Amino acid sequence: MTTYDDREEMAGGRRDDRDAARVGRGSGALPSWVETMLACPRCYMVGSLRFVETSATCGVCGQTCPTRPHLDLLYGKRPPNEGPGDSAEMVKRRMIWERRVALGENDGVGAGDRAALTAYVEAIAGHLHPDALVVDLGCGTGDVLRRLGRAYDEPLRMLGLDISLPMLDACYRVLRAEPRAVAARASTRRRLPLGDGEVDVVLRRLAPALPDDVARVLRPGGAFLTASFGPGHWSEVYDVLETLPRPRPAPPAPRTLGMSPARSEVTEGRETLSPALVLTRLQAGPAASHVVPARDLPLLYALSERQGAPGQLTLTTEAAVAFSTREGA
Repeated sequence: MTTYDDREEMAGGRRDDRDAARVGRGSGALPSWVETMLACPRCYMVGSLRFVETSATCGVCGQTCPTRPHLDLLYGKRPPNEGPGDSAEMVKRRMIWERRVALGENDGVGAGDRAALTAYVEAIAGHLHPDALVVDLGCGTGDVLRRLGRAYDEPLRMLGLDISLPMLDACYRVLRAEPRAVAARASTRRRLPLGDGEVDVVLRRLAPALPDDVARVLRPGGAFLTASFGPGHWSEVYDVLETLPRPRPAPPAPRTLGMSPARSEVTEGRETLSPALVLTRLQAGPAASHVVPARDLPLLYALSERQGAPGQLTLTTEAAVAFSTREGA
């Protein structure tokens, strides 16, 4: 059985993993398709960035974007609704959660989340073709792109965008063995650094997005897939921790933007988790600011006792994958 060491995860991984985060895709060794596909974040001209050593400079407007330690395409004034992204502490907790769920195949921990991820990746793969361009908005640790790469062995171009610098460090570690994937810093609440009608599949999982910009970058027939938790997800937890905002399904892209009506597939299940791991997951996401461990952990332990298994929670899971396509194919 695979073993798991929380102490290693809380330390941010082994030293060689941390070094890999600074090399990875942040070293400037980018696939050739990146230069032809990206748009300057200032003038929006596609294919105008010229990559030289530690930076990329636009041949039209002269804007310079760093490429080390991250390919940084963030430019312009921050919108009022744009936050700084996940903190380093949130990223550590996300890594703990994702690796523990992956190891749960040995002991059943996180079965519902694994089933939801599997359904999401299968839905994505159904919209792929060789050499497709996939853009993951708010890519986080890169776990979805890594899983997609394992499920699809044809040529593929994958671009993950995230605003958080600590998250990009984690993403480089996760994707270091996937040569078809590139991660870059960008905000999904601003115009995406991509040309019109260039993208085959846009992904959004628990991250913000501008529907009109998603429609702009999708080619006719391209797909927009969103993954979110339904109102029944972890309902036992939210019934006890009443100050937490409950999950809400992601809204579909409006028809007025030229997108087909969204279709949704729901995956329901059950999973077993410790109260501490539940708090770890909550503190790794949007609900982090609402969590008070000294208050919430005893409530979760009390819930486990009422369920008849002290220290173990059995929770309902509900995850939805919605997908729509750009009309005009």
